[in-house]
This record gives sequence, structure tokens and C-alpha cells, in this order.
Amino acid sequence: MFSKMLVSTSLLVAIGLFAVATSRAAGPESEDYKNLLQWISAPADVKSLAPGRTYTEKDKAVLKAFIPQPVWQLYFYPGMAMEVSSPGDYPIKADLMAATRANRGKATVDPDGEIRSYDGFGFPFDPLQLSDKDPQVALKVLWDYWYRPDHDDYYMPMEMRLREAGGKDNRILQFVSTENLYMGKKGKPEGLLVPSEKDVESKMWMEFLSPKDVLGTQMIITKFRDHHRDDNVVAYTRKERRSRRISADERIDPFMGSDTLIEDFYGFSGQVPEWKWEYLGRRKVLATMNVRSNVDWGGPNRWVPQGARWEVRDCYVLAGTPTNSKDPYGKRILFIDPQRFWTTWMLGYDREGHFWKVNQHNLAWSDDYKLPKNPGAGAGLKYCRYEKNANGHKILHVGENMIDVKKQEATIVHCYTCCYDMDGKEAADHYSDKNLGSH
Repeated sequence: MFSKMLVSTSLLVAIGLFAVATSRAAGPESEDYKNLLQWISAPADVKSLAPGRTYTEKDKAVLKAFIPQPVWQLYFYPGMAMEVSSPGDYPIKADLMAATRANRGKATVDPDGEIRSYDGFGFPFDPLQLSDKDPQVALKVLWDYWYRPDHDDYYMPMEMRLREAGGKDNRILQFVSTENLYMGKKGKPEGLLVPSEKDVESKMWMEFLSPKDVLGTQMIITKFRDHHRDDNVVAYTRKERRSRRISADERIDPFMGSDTLIEDFYGFSGQVPEWKWEYLGRRKVLATMNVRSNVDWGGPNRWVPQGARWEVRDCYVLAGTPTNSKDPYGKRILFIDPQRFWTTWMLGYDREGHFWKVNQHNLAWSDDYKLPKNPGAGAGLKYCRYEKNANGHKILHVGENMIDVKKQEATIVHCYTCCYDMDGKEAADHYSDKNLGSH
């Protein structure tokens, strides 16, 4: 699969769109992963937390039960402030739950991990019927995460900061992104957003606004309903003034010179059948859920949320092991919210089993989210209509970190997400590879 090189990407490497990564042979697991498993199996009594209280470094003995063990040294520091609130209820819309109930007994997972007999509307597997005793529970949770509500139909101005130890920003990039699911569209013929593209699952579009060396760079990522099929990634650069197709290998290379891979998006956006998934159980963790606005970043390196709203979520925990020998990860651990099926935490381990990366996601409830006074996404904000977020009953992805503990650097992202419904005609034009560079 990965031997199919489509075109040369030397220019994209040169401008930093992708940076070549090296991989090492897999080795035995170190004590790092065993320590994580021990922490997951340890009890966490929510009665030890007092909702409404702001916790500091002095409270780390209590907080250690709810913050993943590998990141303790990053998240506990002098001056830290964690506002712990009562767990919220973020209900799924009635029509989606009705569709989920209608899906019962239809969707299946084949021996390769591929989902079958699913049309894209509602959860493929009813969250109320997921069972720890089901030998396929890991894959069913993962597919519910994959098709979770609210991960599409948005317009998202973003600012990405490449931040070194000590908190200095080496590079700041501003860009905008949209994503739309092409299937499961209620009221559309055959449920398809663009009827002529029946094989497409979703499309994502990005355009970079700054700095000057990437100004005007655009990208479209197409995912297909056949998950054994490579993503189609096409990029346009102003220097060449034409589009280039990107090989599948770039999905596991650093994105725009950052600490994040394309397959890291949202915690995991790789090819599901290229990973072996294990269910590690449920674990209560503190998560930045229902944050009221984009969070500040604190700590000695300004890598972790400071003063943000946190709440306990009883997450599903999955461990993924790549079958692709080129993938730099040895394991990827996902903590997935049991109600909305968004990733709250991702922990990455290298090929020797050593702890390597942490990726934490800041999630807002659209009804409560307020744009900060001085957002940093530049010109992309002018197209947003944030009034559409009100009463939307949606989860909004409003930021994340990706900390590389080996390199001692991080990628910090602010997302200023607004809800945006795109009709089929607009989507066909907006996501056309032929129109890259003309948006």
C-alpha cells in the first residue's frame, strides 16, 4: 500500500509542509507503559474532589488519581490552577439517537477491523449497548468515535504555535479549516452530501494565512468509505501555483514542522485497519470539557492548560498498535468520552515502549462558548458567524497541545470554531481539487 508514490513532494518538504520522519525497529516495552497500565487499574474516587474548587500544586496527591500518570511532571507546577467543576450532561440530539437505535444489529466489524453496513447517520453502535465483555468492544468504541456527532460542519480559524522549552514561540502559523461528512446526510438522496461522490466518507480543507512562506498554501484531505484505501491528500503552494498529490507516507510525518502528524488529528485520524486495538477498560480522568472560552497555557514552558475548567469524565481507554512498520508510534492510547465520543487525552509511546507524547484536547459546549477578546487567528475570523453556535448543542474543538517529551518542545493550537452547514453544491465546489488556489 505504502509503495505507491504518487508525486515528488520535495517542495512541500522545503517549505515545511511536511518534514521527513525516521522510524526505528520496534523493541520491548519499557517500564513506562507498565506504569500507565498500573495507573489505569488503580481506583479513582470522585468523592475526593470538591466541585467548584480551584486546585493547586499543593493538591497534587489528590489530582494524581485523575491526571494520567505519564504527564504528572508536566501538569503539576508552582502557580498551577485547575478549576474543577461538576460533570456536565451533553445530550445527543434526539434525531441522532433515534438513528442510533435504528442502527442496532446492522453495523458490523469485519476481521480486519473495517466497519460494514453503516450509512453514516447516528452512532454505528449504540453507546448504551457497548459491553466490556464484547470481544469487539475496542473497535466498536473506536468506530463510534470515528463517526461521533459534531466533528464536521464547521469553519475553524486556527493559530498554531511551535513552542520550545521555556515558553518561547519559534514559529506561529495561522490558518483556517473546514470538514464535512459526505454520508449520513438526513433529507439528501441516499444520504449523500454530493451524490456523485458515493465512495467519499469526508473531506477536510485548509488554507494557511501566515507566515509569508506558507501564505496561500491549501490542502484537501479526502477520506474514503473503504478504510483500506489510502487518503487522497492534495496540496497547492503559491510558489508553484499548481497542485501536487501527496503520498500516503506523509500522513505519518510531522505536519507543517510541528510535533503533530496528520494521523494525530483529533487524537487519531489514521487508517483504522492499519492498527490493532485493545480495550483497557474505563478510567475516570479530569478533562478540559465545557471550557467557556479558549484556554490560557501555563507552566514553566506554557505547554499545559492554566486556569481552565476541568471535569471528571469516565472515559473508555483504548490502546492501538500500528501494523505499518513505518509508523513512528509503538502505541497510541486514547481516552474517549463515553457520552460524546471525543478524545480527551492521547498518550503516545515510541517503538521502544517509552513515553513520547501527550495530546490533550480542549472541548467547549457550543451553547456556552464565548470567543475570547483577542483571538489570534487573524483574517480567518471575518468569515465566522458565532451566533450560529448558540443553542447548537454541539461539542466544539477549541484547542489542544501536543507535547514531545523527548525533544522538549510542544505544539500549541487555538481553534476558534463556529458551526457552518454546507450544502452539496457548495461542498462540490469548495472541496474540488481543481479549485485549489482559487478560494
